[in-house]
Amino acid sequence: MIIDRLPELKRLSPSEKLRLAAELWGEIEEHQQDINIDEAMFQLLETRFSHYEENPSTAVAWEDFKRRIGK
Repeated sequence: MIIDRLPELKRLSPSEKLRLAAELWGEIEEHQQDINIDEAMFQLLETRFSHYEENPSTAVAWEDFKRRIGK
């Protein structure tokens, strides 16, 4: 995993991680023509990210999500 190669990412707070995810997504949008991704998948990701932007309180930290699904 990338986070294992960049241990400083583990020290980010959940809100900082969400901001980083948003920044990374913005970077992906700028270079989407260089990414081989199915259009339907891209639209699904766009929809989910838009939902997050409109309702940031609905976001769940990765550790909480894993706990919910029993991992």
